[in-house]
Order: sequence, then C-alpha cells, then structure tokens
Amino acid sequence: MERILVGLDSIFNSKEALWRAMELTKRIAAKLYVLVVLTPDAPLEGTGENALSSAVKSRLEILRQWAQEEGVPLACFVTQGRFEEEVIRFVKQHKITLLVAESSAGEARHNERDQALEAIRHRVQCRLEMVAPKKIQET
Repeated sequence: MERILVGLDSIFNSKEALWRAMELTKRIAAKLYVLVVLTPDAPLEGTGENALSSAVKSRLEILRQWAQEEGVPLACFVTQGRFEEEVIRFVKQHKITLLVAESSAGEARHNERDQALEAIRHRVQCRLEMVAPKKIQET
C-alpha cells in the first residue's frame, strides 16, 4: 500500500500539495499522512495538541474536516524541529513511499522550502512529487 506524506510548516501554505495528495489517496486507495513541523523556537506549553497555538489547532481541525468530507483517511502528526530533519525522520519511520510538496511561489520563504526539499530528496528512498501552486490572475 502506498503511503503518502505532505509535510507542512505552522503556516500551512501548501493547499495545492494537500489537494493533490488527497486526490491521489482516493484514486489509489493509499494512506495519507500530514506532518506539521513547528520551528524549534515555537513556544509550546503542555504536551500534544494542548501545546499548539489556537491558529495551528484550528487549521488542523479544518484539514481533518476537509479530509472527512472528501472521504480520505488522514493521520495528522505534529512535531517541532528543523523541517528537513523532521520530514526525513518521519519518512523513514513510517516507510513513506511518496512525498508530495508544493514548489516555490517565488517568495524567499518558499525558496527556503525548496532548498529543504532538495536536501530531503537526497536523503530518502521515497519518490518526491512537486506540485506548482495555481496563480490567480487579476482582471
């Protein structure tokens, strides 16, 4: 069985990657994992989901509802650390076969993510599918 992972940061700006992963999961009856990686300096109080900010909690809840409406079985995980290292650890630990990620939209923050994905690609055995974000044209 295919195991698909979408790695997210605390901002969750990977809607196209999530949508592509959900569609693929439905089509091939795969298992979908979402890993939210919080920065090492993110303030956390308590443990588990109780330690997450209200913004991250609400985004996770929206994601779970979206998956449920689409009929996609979804397993969400949250961790704290460097994005590359946490994704690599998760891929190896859960035997992920496909990592779906959103490519750069030209912003500096996204370029950092592209560099992280390039580093990840060289250190894991799974396939990597890059999804381009849709551009909205103004009229």
